[in-house]
Amino acid sequence: MSDRREKLNNTDVSAPENYTLEAILSEYKSEAFINNEKRLSKEQLEERAQAIINEMRQSVDLELTEDEDGRGRDAGETGDTGETPGVDTDIADTEAVEEHEPDGSLSAADAVPEEGDDAEQPEEETGQEENSAAGDGTADEDGGVPQPEEEEEEYFDNEIYAGAEFVRKSAQKAEAAITRSRSRRRKSSDDIPDEDTRLAGEDGAGEKKPRRELTWAEAMRRYASGTAGMRRRELPAMVISFIMAAIMLAHGRISAHSGIMQGKVTVLVMLCALAAVMLLCFDVILRGISGAIRLKPRSDTLVTLACLAALADAAAVWAGAAEELGLPFCAAAALSAAFSLRGERLKRSGYKTSLRMMKAAKIPTVVAADGERIEEGTVLSKSLGTSAGFLPKLFSPGLYEKVGAVFFPLATVGAVVLAVFASVLSGGNRFLHCLAAISTVSASLTVSSAFSGPFASIARRLADYGAVIAGWSGAEEIDSASGIIIKDTDLFPENTVSLNGVKVLYGAPVDKIISYTGSLIIASGSGLSRLFGELLREYAAPLYRVDEFSCHEGGGIGAVIGGDRVLVGSGAFMKLMSIRVPDNIDVPGAVYSAVNSELSGVFIINYNPSAAVRNSLDSLKKTHIRPLFALRDFNITPAMLKSKYGADAGEIDLLSFSDRYSLSSDRDAEEQLPACALMSREGLNNYTEVLKGGKRLIRSVRRMLLLTVVSSSVGMLTVFFACARGAFSSASVFNVLIYLLLWALASALICGESS
Repeated sequence: MSDRREKLNNTDVSAPENYTLEAILSEYKSEAFINNEKRLSKEQLEERAQAIINEMRQSVDLELTEDEDGRGRDAGETGDTGETPGVDTDIADTEAVEEHEPDGSLSAADAVPEEGDDAEQPEEETGQEENSAAGDGTADEDGGVPQPEEEEEEYFDNEIYAGAEFVRKSAQKAEAAITRSRSRRRKSSDDIPDEDTRLAGEDGAGEKKPRRELTWAEAMRRYASGTAGMRRRELPAMVISFIMAAIMLAHGRISAHSGIMQGKVTVLVMLCALAAVMLLCFDVILRGISGAIRLKPRSDTLVTLACLAALADAAAVWAGAAEELGLPFCAAAALSAAFSLRGERLKRSGYKTSLRMMKAAKIPTVVAADGERIEEGTVLSKSLGTSAGFLPKLFSPGLYEKVGAVFFPLATVGAVVLAVFASVLSGGNRFLHCLAAISTVSASLTVSSAFSGPFASIARRLADYGAVIAGWSGAEEIDSASGIIIKDTDLFPENTVSLNGVKVLYGAPVDKIISYTGSLIIASGSGLSRLFGELLREYAAPLYRVDEFSCHEGGGIGAVIGGDRVLVGSGAFMKLMSIRVPDNIDVPGAVYSAVNSELSGVFIINYNPSAAVRNSLDSLKKTHIRPLFALRDFNITPAMLKSKYGADAGEIDLLSFSDRYSLSSDRDAEEQLPACALMSREGLNNYTEVLKGGKRLIRSVRRMLLLTVVSSSVGMLTVFFACARGAFSSASVFNVLIYLLLWALASALICGESS
């Protein structure tokens, strides 16, 4: 028992796990099993268990007394009778272990209450817990009796289990007291701000706590759900809208009162069709109304304003209040609502595709923008990593949200203001018709898909290559990069490099030369590491420790292995190091190994060019990103690349070997940069598609936004001047439809958007 007391006294009381039920039972079971006490009587077991509890109680009481004395001295020194902010409340919580009577009940001094606490409260709570434990025997958060584990029966028979049950109940009561004490202390300590919080409060406004990053399931539910329902509603909404547009285009400039089919029946049909489209696009209308109520108009607010104004105008025309103004703008407003639903569906579809590709990459290849590698600017690098930080970048606001935060409120307010002025200048009560005309032309067909259209299209294309971009933020980093790091395996993947033969010279041990060469190649981290690793396994050769590793600019590497100086490199490097290479083994692309300045081995390597890599190098030129060949394989030279891939030697930047090793080295896990893109497949072609996709997204969104803002602004001003002069035939629904459709077609052609 003295050993157990010493163990308890040396235990860190700040860890609550030391007094848990599992800890007590584990200690008790171990001693009973080791001491062969499986045949003790129930009474003896209860005495042994009670002795354990008493020793724990005495040890904890002693520590509590010392702690209270220390607090009293601290309070006397500081002049404060309460808790000091510097006191670790978790330690005090752990030390508040209750005392127990021999019969298993709590004593009057079970808990150590704080000042001002009700002394009877622990007894009442404990009594309730005893009744609960005796009643159902199930486990709960506050200390119910847990079900026995199977491993307990391995050491205990029925007699010993009865003793263990007593230990379990006693320990559970102690845990309950610790939990109550912890909750009270934390509640009181929460009222005392720490130093950083106080300083932030004194300065006026402290920094907000960073938001917790969404999980994959939460992101999928919030940003990518409901696409199937939207697709089902989008099709009938589009069909109805285009039928309405066809009817209006067929009627041309005919007024509403010029015939029975062009009169009230047509207006009533348009009114009902618009109402049907609004019901199909109810989420668009609700978001538009919500944005207006919160005084944060968005694209849906423009569409909602156009639909409501066209609906009211159609009702007025059908009632005969404004027949002379022409047909209402129901068809144009319906098209805007249907395209707005399509834009939302495309955005969610793009997010769904991105999230699925993110989850498909179990151990993703992280493409990150690194601004510390070169002085000229940011370079893109890729390495194995995690997707941490990818979701916040994927959903971060981009150019569309920034422009929309300014343009949409101005367009919404401007449509109403211009309608008022146009109605006054036209000399009549024509506000509804003017508002319908101006708001409809302001809600262009691309106003909701300026970002979502290109984003969904590029996300689908990159998914075919096993890649995903982190939204606008990731595309912006890719577009701003001035260089891209290309490594050995990018130019010659593993399946394109093979070993054609091994020759060991001067009677040297084969396994030793293979071990030395393979150990040095693997230590260098070049693209030949996998090949030599397989060679080591084939010959059952050991991997040696490499000391004093050095990289030579002449095209080779060196180190000390097992006390021997080993050099590995090309034939030209061996000659540069004054090591003779016989003419009969002087082969281009071979790896030569020398031990103590004696040529010892030759490894013939075949480099087979890849058509995919050749195409990627050609397309990389169109991205205007500088390729940085951070190659560690000394055999890959500009002359070799020219012969294998037809690359112009003048286009290849010859970096020093120190720069190559620096650029091609991977960051530590703690220093990993947030990914601007993720790839689930290796290959330069996938890497190049990520670059092209990021640049294409930036270019397309910028063009779409420009066309959207210009078309809406020009349309609003044109319709305003026509309505102000009373030329409502010029601002007819026919002309508005033609205007909207032509701008949508131009946007699709210029930006290359596909649905």
